[in-house]
Amino acid sequence: MPLNTLLHAAGIFIAFAPGGGVAGVCKALLGAETEGQSEELGKIVDSPGVVPEHRDQKLQHPLTLKAMHWLRTYGPGPIELHTYGDKEETVEIYRELGFVLEEHYKEYRRDLN
Repeated sequence: MPLNTLLHAAGIFIAFAPGGGVAGVCKALLGAETEGQSEELGKIVDSPGVVPEHRDQKLQHPLTLKAMHWLRTYGPGPIELHTYGDKEETVEIYRELGFVLEEHYKEYRRDLN
């Protein structure tokens, strides 16, 4: 998390599974003003994540919407979505919500057994 970013406990959202376990989680972050920016706070939906057994429910959608709603209480302005390692099906959920891909980094890994 960048040093100029604020995390509020009220900006952490959890989706619970029917048995009470955690099915997914998402954070909403407020970026502090930085030199050269306008007076509005930066707003970030950070890493919506869903455990594998609940991914077919596409819980990233309501988690992201909830985080966006919370961020809007701090005023108007653009909202960024930061997400890592998602499959194309998950990225499509974010596109359906109106997000546009600005940056895409590739990382490769090889497990040594």
